[in-house]
Amino acid sequence: DLAAAIFLGTVVALLVSFTSFVRSHNLKPTLRELPVATGSFIDSVRNITSKNAPWWIIEVAKRTDARVFRVRFPQLQPFVFVCEAEAARRLLLATCGDVVKPGIYKAFTGGTKGVPSMFTLQTGSAAHTHARKGVAPAFSSRRVSEAVIRSPRCHAKLIELEALLKRRPVFDPARLMCELTVDMIGEIGLGGFNFGTLSATIKAEGSPPNSVGHDLLRDLPAALTEFTLKRPGNPFRAFYAALLPEAREAARARDRLMRLSQSILDDFRTRRAASRDEKMFASSILGHLVDNPHYANDLARCADVLTFLVAGHDTTGYTLAFTLYELAKHPGIQDELRVELNASSSSASSGADPEVFGEASPLLSRVIKESMRLWPVAAQGSIREPLTDVPIGDSGTVIPKGSTCWIPFFAVSRLANVTAPDTFLPDRWLEPKDAAARAELDELKTSFFPFSLGRRNCVGQAVAQAEIRQVLARLVRKFRFEVDKLPAIDFALTLKPAGGLLRAVAVSEA
Repeated sequence: DLAAAIFLGTVVALLVSFTSFVRSHNLKPTLRELPVATGSFIDSVRNITSKNAPWWIIEVAKRTDARVFRVRFPQLQPFVFVCEAEAARRLLLATCGDVVKPGIYKAFTGGTKGVPSMFTLQTGSAAHTHARKGVAPAFSSRRVSEAVIRSPRCHAKLIELEALLKRRPVFDPARLMCELTVDMIGEIGLGGFNFGTLSATIKAEGSPPNSVGHDLLRDLPAALTEFTLKRPGNPFRAFYAALLPEAREAARARDRLMRLSQSILDDFRTRRAASRDEKMFASSILGHLVDNPHYANDLARCADVLTFLVAGHDTTGYTLAFTLYELAKHPGIQDELRVELNASSSSASSGADPEVFGEASPLLSRVIKESMRLWPVAAQGSIREPLTDVPIGDSGTVIPKGSTCWIPFFAVSRLANVTAPDTFLPDRWLEPKDAAARAELDELKTSFFPFSLGRRNCVGQAVAQAEIRQVLARLVRKFRFEVDKLPAIDFALTLKPAGGLLRAVAVSEA
């Protein structure tokens, strides 16, 4: 059986390679006008699935002197990277009659045992429409204010975090911020589900912390790397994955995550039945999933529970970590922000919630925007398939219909025509006084869409932004952050600062 599988995979690979070769020599004139990255489709697969993928795309764009270019890839449709902001926006904002999610997204369902999720369902399909509309009320401005900004449960988590930083001032921001956001999504979105992550970290003394949250954080990297990076980027991998120990472990991790999703559903129903606070349960993300009659069964719900667990913790957690590193590397900006936050606190009414002070800080807004521009955690962005030709500027060149168009947010923002695009400059977001600066700010805004755009934008972005503002406002007022060890920049499904350390010094001790 194994030999037959290997033989079948080899035959399919040769057929696809031959077809791709023939097609590459019979392309439309419009497609020929797109620059083509050097190297074979094997080189493309290796680079797209590597940890260096975001930087490789930028390197190819610079080498070809193009912001839209084609790579050789083992599929019949042209495979195009779109790093030009206007073309990217046109694809993302197109209606479902002009653009669809391509077949490559089917590989992502491996992460949910073949069950489609809100992330992989086709835009405009009944299933996607019912799922997205069903959960949308959980992200209303009123709900965000109640669940995040003014939530005693979230404030309690921040108090836990503050106590931990005073006890252990040297910390890994990527790890600790993800532990925080796992706990917060349990409180905010899952009706108060207790992951116990921060509590376990506080209790752990020299030994690995043990909690449901830590199990989640241990299983996610293996499953995500396999099913959202390596499988979609390599159409042949499914044929030989059973031979790879890392792929087998990823499948086991995926199965554990799906079982965790079911246990979260079961726990929610049990706690809800015993509670008198029906509003808290019904208004949560999980409440809307459970009460949505359009889900076929709990397996379909589990796919979306897992999707929200992934999207709701690491993007927010790593954004917090990147921002803390940038503030630590730029102490002058950090001090200025602290002064502004404290001034907002002093001018607020005595009855105001301290965590709302961050809402009144323009510098905090600029710091967050600049951090997300420089380090968009969803670095590889979105993938679309246009159903009509897409013009690229006024050049007459088009992206042919049927192409697989990959829109990498990291490359779009780093390749924008702005001053020092690789430098952290929050004041670049200030309203300019002259025409030249206005043109640069317009370019900046055009190339900035970290939560994507259109009907498939991030449904939870309001919650994420509220969490980021709330956490940063509290931490910067309470602590001064210093770099103890700069991180390496790691990439799998998301971009993250890995292996670095910061030191938190209580402001009263500074």
